Parts: sequence; C-alpha cells; structure tokens
Amino acid sequence: MVYLRATKKVLDRLPATPHPQAESAAPPNALGDWFVTRFVSRRQPYLLLLSSTTRLAILDAAKDVRGLPQRLPLLVEQRLWEMGIGAAQVQQELADMGAVQVAPTNDRSTLGALNLFVAATQVCLEQEEGSPRQLKAIVESFLEEHFSRRGKEYIFPAEAVRELLG
Repeated sequence: MVYLRATKKVLDRLPATPHPQAESAAPPNALGDWFVTRFVSRRQPYLLLLSSTTRLAILDAAKDVRGLPQRLPLLVEQRLWEMGIGAAQVQQELADMGAVQVAPTNDRSTLGALNLFVAATQVCLEQEEGSPRQLKAIVESFLEEHFSRRGKEYIFPAEAVRELLG
C-alpha cells in the first residue's frame, strides 16, 4: 500500500479520511509515498505530486481532486513511460504500489522540496507558452533534471528513478 500524502489544501478536497496507521508504515515500492499540493498559475489550478524517495514530479490539472487516489497509479505509469522506463519495471512498480491510501504529510524534507518545486513550476508556467499537454511535458522534464535534497544528500530525480527502477 502506498500513501498519497496531501497538504491541507488538498486533504480537505479528498473524499477519504486520512489512514490511521499512515505514520508508521514504510512504502513497499521503489518510488515511495507521493506528496501532493495544489497551487494556481495563470488562473488555472494545478496539482503537483512528488515522490518521497526520488523527488520525481508529476504535474496534473486540479480538475478532479476527489478522483486523485484512483488516478495516481495511471499518472505514475504515464510518467514512467515518458521517461523511457521499461515495461517490466513499470509494471513491478505499479504492483508494489498496491492500494492508494490518503494521509497527511509526514516529512518536512519532502514537503520543503515540494514547495521549492511548486515555485520552480510557477516560474516555468509563467514563461512558457503552449497547450496544457506541452506545458506539462516542459515542466516535468525541467524538474526531473534539477537536483533536490533528500535527507543529507543531493539527488537528480531522473537519475534516482533510473537507478531504482533500471
């Protein structure tokens, strides 16, 4: 089981109540739990999801926040395919994810990285032009190539994903 760890902005919009045992559980999958927050850029609401272990980011329109727990595996699958991760590794990650449970955030380091990624995303969205699909691809590729801090080490999300899944 993987946790969708939502900030207060998102947690209030999700239909499920937070899972009571979310604090002590270690994620069974390579990408870990997914942190999510909501922000607005160009008068459009967005969700930014961030893997707790690799800092891989996923940008999504905030149209169906209530359906996010059900859509998370599909979003992860699409993102990994876009990165060129092999079919066997993608299927293994999805199988390891299992059910998605909603929980509040529990890691200040990942939450700090999420906030920095939101700021970078907003700058990127303000500077770029294109369709929503093009903007999503631009932002995600921009974020996957920029280092982030995980604990006491610095990582590049794209390298971390390929190392864990490749």
